[in-house]
Amino acid sequence: MPINVTVNGCSTNLPSALTIAELLAHLELPDRGVAVAVNREVIARSSWQTIKVGPNDAIEIVSAAAGG
Repeated sequence: MPINVTVNGCSTNLPSALTIAELLAHLELPDRGVAVAVNREVIARSSWQTIKVGPNDAIEIVSAAAGG
């Protein structure tokens, strides 16, 4: 069943409730060098395979930047 979530402030339709790892793959984003928060709670990388996003969740995906 399709669901709607917000990713980095943009409304996004997903084919179903996906795990964080599946979401990153669906969005064609790397799974290294990024941090993910769902509803303002940072999700540990060790939980990405089990925690699923749900309808209307607000997801923030940020990447690390090198330099200074």
